[in-house]
Amino acid sequence: MALEKNLVHYVKKIEFLKRGVAELQKGTGKKDLSVLDIGCGTGNIAIEVAKLGCRVTGIDVDKASIDYARERNAPRCTFLVGNAQDLKLRETYDVIIASEVLEHLKQPDKLVGFIGEHLHKEGFLFLSMPNGYGPSELSVMPRRLLGRFLKKIGLFETARNFRHRLVKNPMEKARKSFGVDTLNNYGEGALHEHFFTLGGLKRLLTLHGLEVRERQNSFVLLGTFPFYYLICKSWTLQRIDCKIVDYLPAFASSGWAFRVTKHTA
Repeated sequence: MALEKNLVHYVKKIEFLKRGVAELQKGTGKKDLSVLDIGCGTGNIAIEVAKLGCRVTGIDVDKASIDYARERNAPRCTFLVGNAQDLKLRETYDVIIASEVLEHLKQPDKLVGFIGEHLHKEGFLFLSMPNGYGPSELSVMPRRLLGRFLKKIGLFETARNFRHRLVKNPMEKARKSFGVDTLNNYGEGALHEHFFTLGGLKRLLTLHGLEVRERQNSFVLLGTFPFYYLICKSWTLQRIDCKIVDYLPAFASSGWAFRVTKHTA
């Protein structure tokens, strides 16, 4: 599965990451940077970074995703099943990637601590996540609250199966709108456990000796109900949405990407 070039917000995020990698390669004079991709899914981001000459280790708790990533036989890529802490990785990395990961964790502090320990002092963390109180998250909040309620009373699976009897080819429809890195076989993403503000994220990073060096706003309406039904079908509308957000304050963006480094006194 190649990079979803028709998904403008996805390409925008990857280009932001690749620019950071290229700058680090130039600054260090080292092309084969060591990269750890945490929550790598099916390996799309890992493979794109490996094309720049980096050595990439991708890890994910979902075995099916890792099996698929391995089948792609991508040069300079190694894929492992497990989470960062359990694998007991000992080396430091020039680049660590955590794309759309922290919001899914019940204890994101543990992962940020791991990253702080394993990030090389001259390297950077590429972090991307939704704005927990941005347009996209707020638009789907009622549905997420309903999902939590249905889980609590034991009717979540029944309701989901009923919904997907009404929706034909959910995986294909989700792929066209969002890509598939973090989607399950129902075409759904994992439920979010945390809803970050920019200030809250910065405080979490600071606790582990990390700080934001650069921020990129992602998009405004592309992931926002009901506008995404229209925008995802048009490359031009996606491009406009992703461009407009560059001129808006952080709170108005539906998501962010960051380049994070170790704190320097």
